[in-house]
Amino acid sequence: MAIKVLLAEHHGLIRDGIVRMLEANHDLQLVGLVSNLGEMQRQLRDREVDVAILDMGLPPAGALEATHRIVRSYPMLRLVTLGASAQGPYPARLLQAGVHGFVTQESCSQDLVKAIRTVASGKQYISGDAAQHILLSNLSHELSAVSTLSARELSVMVMVSKGLRPQEISSSLAISPKTVSTYRSRACRKLGVKTDVELTHLSLKHGLIDSYV
Repeated sequence: MAIKVLLAEHHGLIRDGIVRMLEANHDLQLVGLVSNLGEMQRQLRDREVDVAILDMGLPPAGALEATHRIVRSYPMLRLVTLGASAQGPYPARLLQAGVHGFVTQESCSQDLVKAIRTVASGKQYISGDAAQHILLSNLSHELSAVSTLSARELSVMVMVSKGLRPQEISSSLAISPKTVSTYRSRACRKLGVKTDVELTHLSLKHGLIDSYV
């Protein structure tokens, strides 16, 4: 029986490549294709899905918090996340949140195929570059300043770095603009920066946003 896959990806070239890859493997069946988190959550409610592939750059920003909600709301769903980079806090944070697989966008298509099949069988899958990064971080016992941010502070940092206005962040996260400002200030203080430009630079450095956002 084919594994039913929902793809949540907004970058056209990446999306088209994954769709072709899924179509080339007869044990994988694409049952839904969405380009934002709202559509993804509606599809999960309305369709039978075995494995969901979620691009961490999916709009609106705040995909890290969305993974928490998805994992809690759909305990039988197997969730594979796509990250722009193996660097930064995302891989470890996502595994802590309960996702079942993490693959970088630089990974080959067969890596993603293997991830889908592995998580569908009840196991976890981490692409080699991400696994190496997590291992080296644990062995060195060095936590970057970014890794000290709370999930909400990290979400606000990413959204600010993507150029979203405070009102947009407020609406997306269901918090007040004043609270958005508080989380931004906390993140800046922990990171030792003052401006949105500096926040954006750190987000790019740690692979939290794509360079072409």
